[in-house]
Amino acid sequence: MATGDIGKPQLALEVNREAIPPINLFTMFRLGLFQMGLGIMSLLTLGVLNRVMIDELRVPASIAAGAIANRGSLKRY
Repeated sequence: MATGDIGKPQLALEVNREAIPPINLFTMFRLGLFQMGLGIMSLLTLGVLNRVMIDELRVPASIAAGAIANRGSLKRY
């Protein structure tokens, strides 16, 4: 990197737009349905986990909610 390039932003990866194939509407719809299915499965799993922790294991609801919320925040990274 030369000293004259300090003020210029640099891209870590330059994308060749011609190399990326276009996505048609049907493929986008399928990808959206897949993401929706993952969200529904996650919702059901976390709901069961919440109920088991509160009713069966006698964990206070605030701790159970905090554990589930913490899992959701860590999933983004």
